[in-house]
Amino acid sequence: MMKASFLFSTWTLFAASFAYHVLDTDFFTVDTNGSFFDKFNFINETDPTHGTVSYRNYSNCRDLNLIQNTTENIIMRVDSTNALTGDDGRPSVRIESKKKFFKGLIVVDVDHMPASICGVWPAFWTYGPNWPTNGEIDIIEGINQFQANRMTLHTAPGCYTKNQSTYSQQYSGSLLYTNCTAGTGCSIGTLETNTYGDGFNAIGGGIYATEWTEKYISIYFFPRDLCEQNDIITGPLGKNPDPSTWGIPLSRFDLTCNIEKNFRNHSIVFDTTFCGDWADGANQWNSTIPVNTTWPPYATSNSGSWLQSGKKHGFGPYFASNSTCAAKTGMICKDWVKKRPEAFKEAYWSVNALRVYQEYDGLASYGDGRGSPLDLEVDVDLSLGSGEEEQQEEENQQQEENQQQEEDPPTLLRREASPRDGPQAGHFGHHKHKHRH
Repeated sequence: MMKASFLFSTWTLFAASFAYHVLDTDFFTVDTNGSFFDKFNFINETDPTHGTVSYRNYSNCRDLNLIQNTTENIIMRVDSTNALTGDDGRPSVRIESKKKFFKGLIVVDVDHMPASICGVWPAFWTYGPNWPTNGEIDIIEGINQFQANRMTLHTAPGCYTKNQSTYSQQYSGSLLYTNCTAGTGCSIGTLETNTYGDGFNAIGGGIYATEWTEKYISIYFFPRDLCEQNDIITGPLGKNPDPSTWGIPLSRFDLTCNIEKNFRNHSIVFDTTFCGDWADGANQWNSTIPVNTTWPPYATSNSGSWLQSGKKHGFGPYFASNSTCAAKTGMICKDWVKKRPEAFKEAYWSVNALRVYQEYDGLASYGDGRGSPLDLEVDVDLSLGSGEEEQQEEENQQQEENQQQEEDPPTLLRREASPRDGPQAGHFGHHKHKHRH
């Protein structure tokens, strides 16, 4: 009996079996483009949302101690020392990535975000040129005393996200608006209080991962306790993140329009503004909001309970407050922001990681954790007849399948989220144009 040994690479055996993600950009890596803040533009133009804010350039932010960075953490804060007079806005930071992105996996690790403070409007988001033609993705956003996050897309006219009656099993949040057009946008909210503001900070924050594909846009959240258990290969900050192992996201937008045509060349943005079109809106600063308000139920009709309930409840989940910001502060929003700097000590971002991954059509090796291929030696009997060859081929195939099972990656500990029971979440009545003009 004559045998021959052949050496195969696992890349050859299993290539193109899965579509994992490979690292495209790590903003915390010091490289030829510099360190973290060197990779962003500091925007010091007038706030397009008409906020009581004064965005500062890099030098001024550094001089005012609004920013600080190490190789493992960056902080962006607002001024919480000086009372203001006249038309001055409170000094703050707005940065936009110099590099533009088209699809991919955007992962940010935040251990503190601006707290649930009256007058504050923080956001982590992306947007493309010629807004809204190339779209906007709001990943983390809220205002005033909000206690939960809502995620929103903005597009040119003609884009809708599909009704939750069909897609309710694909995300744990609640569909709020279906029309993605410009100012209001299509939105999914959550009532999980650890996703935003005070509740988020109380648990040490967590990781947000936004999966942007040609078919859908999903946003995942991993609370801090789960971050420590994430798989080093397939987890959100792993070697080759694999969202298919993560369980149900907070939100998933399956759009009726072409995502590749409507979401292009996005900058990544952090900002914190004050008051403005949303936080200082009549439905937010002055409305009477009862204790334990929940999102109003979604309805397809503008004359339905959704809109009426939204007006009554102020379009927001204010679980921790039994009074409006107007009643709590005794001032209008602009005066509060100018006269009470000490109120904004907790209005800062503390970020531990920001990475963008791109999809890779192939199997990353998990044998040694470094992505290198594994080699298999297969003995083949060259003396067999045709029937024996078929039997031997089946045995070899079984051997390969067994080997593949041994090399498969461990599964990430899942969030095991499930669709909400009871009332669905509602939306704010007036969104904003926060893009640059």
